[in-house]
Amino acid sequence: MRPIEETGIGALIIIALYMLLYICPYIERRLFRRNPSTNRMGSRLSREEMEVAFQDVRPGRLSRMGTVAKVAGGGGDVFRVKKVRRIGADGTAERFGGGERDGETDTVTPSNMDDTMERGATRMGGAGRSESSLHPLVQFVDSLSFIETTLPRPAPALTPPESPKETLAKRWTASPALLHVPSPNPQQPRQQEQAHLQDPFAEPAELLPPLAINQNSKAAVRTSSLLDNDTLQRLVTKSGQAAIHGTRAREEAPERVAASYYSYVPGQSEETSMFSEQEMKLMRVEEQYIAKMDDEMTIRPGDQVLVEVQYADGGCGAAKNSAYLKSLPTRSFASIADKKVALSTFEPNQYVNYQRIEDNLKIVRDRLGHPLTLAEKIVYGHLDNAKEQDIKRGSSYLKLRPDRVACQDATAQMALLQFMSAGLPTVAVPTTVHCDHLIEAQIGGEKDLARANEINKEVYDFLATCTAKYGIGFWKPGSGIIHQIILENYAFPGGLMIGTDSHTPNAGGLGMVAVGVGGADAVDVMANIPWELKCPKVIGVKLTGRLNGWTSPKDVILKVAGILTVKGGTGAIVEYYGPGVDSISCTGMATICNMGAEIGATTSLFPFNERMGDYLRATKRADIADYARSFRHNLTPDEGARYDQVIEIDLNTLEPHINGPFTPDLATPISKFAKTVEEKGWPAEMKVGLIGSCTNSSYEDMERAASLAKQALAAGVTAKAKFVITPGSEQIRATIARDGHVETFEKIGGVVLANACGPCIGQWDRQDVKKGEKNSIVTSYNRNFTGRNDANPATHAFVTSPDLVTAMVFSGDLRFNPLTDTLKTADGKDFKFEAPGGNELPPRGYDPGVDTYQAPPQNRASVNVAVDPQSNRLQLLTPFKPWNGKDYEDIPVLIKVLGKCTTDHISMAGPWLKYRGHLDNISNNMLIGAINIENNKANSVRNELNGEYAPVPAVARAYKAANIPWVVIGDENYGEGSSREHAALEVRHLGGVAVIVKSFARIHETNLKKQGMLPLTFANPADYEKIDPQDHVSILGLTTLSPGKPVTLRVHKKSTGKHVDITLNHTFNEGQISWFKAGSALNKMAKEAADRA
Repeated sequence: MRPIEETGIGALIIIALYMLLYICPYIERRLFRRNPSTNRMGSRLSREEMEVAFQDVRPGRLSRMGTVAKVAGGGGDVFRVKKVRRIGADGTAERFGGGERDGETDTVTPSNMDDTMERGATRMGGAGRSESSLHPLVQFVDSLSFIETTLPRPAPALTPPESPKETLAKRWTASPALLHVPSPNPQQPRQQEQAHLQDPFAEPAELLPPLAINQNSKAAVRTSSLLDNDTLQRLVTKSGQAAIHGTRAREEAPERVAASYYSYVPGQSEETSMFSEQEMKLMRVEEQYIAKMDDEMTIRPGDQVLVEVQYADGGCGAAKNSAYLKSLPTRSFASIADKKVALSTFEPNQYVNYQRIEDNLKIVRDRLGHPLTLAEKIVYGHLDNAKEQDIKRGSSYLKLRPDRVACQDATAQMALLQFMSAGLPTVAVPTTVHCDHLIEAQIGGEKDLARANEINKEVYDFLATCTAKYGIGFWKPGSGIIHQIILENYAFPGGLMIGTDSHTPNAGGLGMVAVGVGGADAVDVMANIPWELKCPKVIGVKLTGRLNGWTSPKDVILKVAGILTVKGGTGAIVEYYGPGVDSISCTGMATICNMGAEIGATTSLFPFNERMGDYLRATKRADIADYARSFRHNLTPDEGARYDQVIEIDLNTLEPHINGPFTPDLATPISKFAKTVEEKGWPAEMKVGLIGSCTNSSYEDMERAASLAKQALAAGVTAKAKFVITPGSEQIRATIARDGHVETFEKIGGVVLANACGPCIGQWDRQDVKKGEKNSIVTSYNRNFTGRNDANPATHAFVTSPDLVTAMVFSGDLRFNPLTDTLKTADGKDFKFEAPGGNELPPRGYDPGVDTYQAPPQNRASVNVAVDPQSNRLQLLTPFKPWNGKDYEDIPVLIKVLGKCTTDHISMAGPWLKYRGHLDNISNNMLIGAINIENNKANSVRNELNGEYAPVPAVARAYKAANIPWVVIGDENYGEGSSREHAALEVRHLGGVAVIVKSFARIHETNLKKQGMLPLTFANPADYEKIDPQDHVSILGLTTLSPGKPVTLRVHKKSTGKHVDITLNHTFNEGQISWFKAGSALNKMAKEAADRA
């Protein structure tokens, strides 16, 4: 037996060794904290670091560490993790791995790193799992902080290491390579320093990108100086995210950006240094030029800067002396404008103008002094005069400079006729016209298109020559629906576009503020006149969770419509944000924005993210994707941005919805729909299922629908209802044909229509039911107003996702729920659909199909635009008469409308579309769908000149012939629906002077103003009841009409012989009052042009 002394000494030695092992890392951390030449301690992992450490990362999986990227330095494939902390949304850290105590270590080897997880973070050699449901790569990169290593410190040296992989590992672990601390000798040749940075012995670019590893934070970089809070919030990583205090990466939207890397000489408080090209790459400003240090300075390659450095106590406390960067007297400037990116492949000489947004927002931020929503950034970024413009949400009128104009063929006719009247040689902004509305669905794609070309030849020729004459891009019949073409070719993040169609907001899926307007507004912009918009409110929709199973992007907007109703978004932009956004494809976001028109929203949009970048690259616009990423600070909302209303939707629990009939805001979740059908007595048999349209005709939509059709085919289940498919564009049609989806649809009896609007806007020669026969159809379209799709007021139209439409076709019954119910196969077996699936982008890329674009010719002067005076399709415009300067007194009410009155009620589409270029002919459909409260009939009003009832247009023409002005009385949200200005033009053309209602839809109110009409609202909505259809009215106070000042409606009661005075409000500003006095906005424009001549 050994002496007790020997045993005691041995025990003491063992205890001492254990204590030494335990405290060494702590001592190491304390020693290394201030030493700029040692290992980085406590650094946060960025996306780029993870890509270096975990090569070959795939969605849903984190691959092994150590097999491709070795963490060298004596440990071989072994990487010791000291502490793993998860950073929550509020910035606080919580430990969820690394053993029971902070001092314990876990070892990550090639074998145990392969233990990946379906959701959350990879296990760190047995450490705890993250319970997050986020995408695994995002979760691991963005949620793990403070990974402290115990790797041996590599010696800083410029000599090549033994292998490229060792170099790779050392750049990941070593402070000098990561932070770019220059040689202690300030006079060291620059090229030698660059050689160290560029590292010719490193792995190829795909393994070693320019490493923006340093997230520049108080807690992350303990060996470098600390930036003050004001500068920190301007730091931008390579992926475009700003890091605040290093506790987490956030998507910030700073007004300007500070450098994330800077040079300094240890031990000196101030030293001059030159930024190399490689350093500029690390700062993400080599090409984008976005690294502003302060208001007066922008760093470019080769610029000199002064950097003052003061270490912080403990490496992660508040800085004693904040670091700052300032310019030397000699300074070169750069701007976002130095980067030229074409608006589209069709407009190579027109460029994305992010500099205007940057400049305007600097002014606006100083003026408003609060964080901005994304909607505000884009709208205010396009102000014509940011310094002097009154900016008040919901009240002031903004003058804006849109980036482009888009017109569809039905509205383009009148818009171009108006533009021709202005006498201008060319359009001032990029403009396109798209032929999609005039193609009627009868038999199928090719035959319907051929018939449309023959019937509409006169109109198509007019549009082709007029666009050529005035420098406008022309998309021929068959090219596709305007909104799909715009998304594929023209929409870009941060842009502002107006379009003569109410579903123009579709482009919000690519982060563009896209607003539906009337033709007169489009003419203003084409004529280089600032576009006027009432400063919109902003409704925030926060999305959490992830889309899954049967729930689709369409269900998001169907749910929102049920919450906000058809008028809840009036005067507002709906802005989607939150973690759930990233689970939605770009085209899915477009679907949501498209149907924002159904809630009356000015527009809807999403913040820029990588799903948009993927779509831009897939549609051959990678340069825009890269440019947008560099400008991301202005393509996402500021933290703390204020919304006028916030709605929160959990995508994890969101059910598929079916909305309708007769209104798009009657929302019913699928689990309750069968019961509702029974209770309401709706026709349960589903006659036709229709998918496609501008709302749901993406590749993802079509592939998911095809996946359901394939399931049914495999099981031998046949369709019980007719099935109709409308591709959104020639590119979509060609791609789904190439990939076999068209064949799949045809095998189940589907009919593929032309690339056009078709049944969605009433261009459907439907033969399977008689007019007036009750029936039900289910579509993936956007609107389901009475008679809209097939001109049959008895058709019950329901709106849902393409997935539900396709599945329900096999049942033929509205009460079928594909999530829970089964169908019978031919041999009597039960069949149940599995949830649909599909790629959001075609794996083989898009097939462009047939070229259907006509560019403006170089020599436009020789182009002749002719309009036949005998044409019944086209008619040159005659200016409306100016106001005579007097009040309107003792004039009749043409019609008092009962209930809902959309633009479809005021100016129907369908067969009337062919007259959109002939104002007098199309005026024969004015208000024929509106219900007269006097007799509860449509298109039947009393003519007080003879006491007989007649069609509304006929009575209006009789009054006009007798030189008798008249008014319309209406209910709530009057004029909701499409942007068609004919609903205002026809009323003006047939002698109307005012429309007096409880409330207006935004576009229609503006259209009335543009045509010299008086859109007026009851100060007290109950006063609607005080007017009878037989009464006469006087509108008093017009001679003193001014902004904010009400006018008086004197009602001359026929029943009593007395009169009642009612107060009416209006939203005219001074410029709009001048339109009224001139007779129309076009009259005013023409007069001003003549005065300048």
